[in-house]
Amino acid sequence: MEDDTEESRTLFFEIVQLKAQRPRKNISAEEQTMASIQVNDIPRPSSPNKKNH
Repeated sequence: MEDDTEESRTLFFEIVQLKAQRPRKNISAEEQTMASIQVNDIPRPSSPNKKNH
């Protein structure tokens, strides 16, 4: 389990670093889509707000 957490942290920091390396204004639509897909691929617990609605 620890390895999975470490891998998730590494992936998270890689994405953060990529975002930090370039200003948001310079990100093309394609890159933004790819970033969104990568973030959405990360499994996370469903938001409790969704269940209330």
